[in-house]
Amino acid sequence: DILYYKNAGAMTFTVREINFYSEDIVITRSKDDGSPENLSLTWEKGAGTDDYSGIYTIGAAADHSEDGDYVIEVAYTDCSDNEMDAYTSKHIIMDTTKPIVDLSYDSNAQALIVKVTEKNFDKSKISVSGSAVDIKNAPVAINDLQECLRNESEWQTEGDVHTATITSQATGGNQLTDGRYTLIVGCEDIAGNAADEATESFVVDHTAPDVNNMEISYSVPIKEAFLSTVTYGYY
Repeated sequence: DILYYKNAGAMTFTVREINFYSEDIVITRSKDDGSPENLSLTWEKGAGTDDYSGIYTIGAAADHSEDGDYVIEVAYTDCSDNEMDAYTSKHIIMDTTKPIVDLSYDSNAQALIVKVTEKNFDKSKISVSGSAVDIKNAPVAINDLQECLRNESEWQTEGDVHTATITSQATGGNQLTDGRYTLIVGCEDIAGNAADEATESFVVDHTAPDVNNMEISYSVPIKEAFLSTVTYGYY
């Protein structure tokens, strides 16, 4: 299991022990599979109990320096040499960094390219809004595009970069039909950080010109223009 935080995450350790001495308990923190570091907590005794509690907080630094994957381990042997079963926490992900969404349109391939840069990517939180109209200004549905982008098969991943390409050949009937589009794409990561939305306007045109829809008009031929300006008389 994994716990995700975008704000500071506090862990409260409570030990019930009549012979509690803080120096007997060892709590370590590992970040991003690095070496364990010892943590020093301030312990407080509960009123009228043998419970001792200490709090450790993973901060949410504005410079994202505390972002990472943490594991906490606890080992404790009391002064009578009684050893507690070792404890290892779930993975704790601190993520204060919002995703970056890039949206572009390849007019040659007539393809919409959505790129999201995010370590903790969640395709189910992709959102698509905006508008589209056909050549007669009738609305074109864009709802299928959101469902398409939430489909696992549409994404290619390299590291933290996730790319989806939507074309007229997209699977499952999801495609870009002819029309003028203005699309707005956003997303949230697993921790709930929202990206700045990206907007792209483009035209999709898979339809060849129809000769029956072509009109041609000609200027007046030079001969007719000349004759219309000449006056004949008889003498």
